Amino acid sequence: NAGKVITVKKTDSSTNAVTLDGNASETIDGALTLALTAQYDSATVVCDGTNWQKQAAVGATGAAVDSDQNVLSTQVFS
Repeated sequence: NAGKVITVKKTDSSTNAVTLDGNASETIDGALTLALTAQYDSATVVCDGTNWQKQAAVGATGAAVDSDQNVLSTQVFS
């Protein structure tokens, strides 16, 4: 699946997380899973043939964020 790109967005306001989990031992930026916990969180991941790399992540405010919701850029994406 090298080069495959997947974008996932959590659209509901529930407390349930959307969890991305690679197949078997595949990782996402070195972690086994990636959780989207807030409404409108999103992530785009790209497969390198063995694992997945986060290409982009956007938090509920529209700002670019890391997996801990730390704002990486004040530029708002839409």
